[in-house]
Amino acid sequence: DLAKNCRVHPTHRLISTQVDRAAFAPAGHDDRAFDDAPLRAAEAASGCVVHLSAPSIYAAALEALGLDEVSRWRRQLSFLNLGSGSGYLSALAAALLGEGCVHVCVELDAALAARSRATLAALGRGPVPALRDVQVVCASAFDVDLDLSMKFDRIYVGAGARHGDARRFGRLLKPDGRLVGPFEDDFEPRPPWGLPQALLRVTRLHALEGFDEFELDDLLPVQFSNLVRPAGDDDGDDDGDDDGDD
Repeated sequence: DLAKNCRVHPTHRLISTQVDRAAFAPAGHDDRAFDDAPLRAAEAASGCVVHLSAPSIYAAALEALGLDEVSRWRRQLSFLNLGSGSGYLSALAAALLGEGCVHVCVELDAALAARSRATLAALGRGPVPALRDVQVVCASAFDVDLDLSMKFDRIYVGAGARHGDARRFGRLLKPDGRLVGPFEDDFEPRPPWGLPQALLRVTRLHALEGFDEFELDDLLPVQFSNLVRPAGDDDGDDDGDDDGDD
């Protein structure tokens, strides 16, 4: 099982027994769902490509987000998942956050958004009621209004982004909020084929009014499919996948 095939924090081992990873895997690939390796395949029934990152990557992201510390704070946290893909990371997060939290997934691929919405709803009627609180929105991560949107305690970015996007999406954090996701190295000029990625933790600091300050921590090297950038974006020369890597 998952706990045997990779190194997992005890809290994540507990929720991995509550949230069935196989339910989020591409149809016909249940036998590979618990390998500590990424899983990606086209699925005829849903009409989309489904991707799951390796379980160890999810464990690292959850630990970096500090969701296992929620019970200590005795307060509910809001959660945003940009490029939410299959919805598996959000399912794990919901199991840790508990019921009654504001939890929003943003996924560009309409078929993938519908699939994840149905999977989360089905599991929410069973072993993990908190999954009923997860709202899946079909939209681009770049469509979220940085000024008008509510701010979140925790954010996960489920697909590769540019280094500058770390601070861009970081503007959606509350003070002391954390964002974790795969971002490219900070290097200019950026080559057309892209740059190596690392899983970053971005913390929004308390700052003077009108100024945003962030602390960036490089956690480990990763390689994710890229977020689709909007037409006309200054760096919009990617042919990235529509779907997130969750």
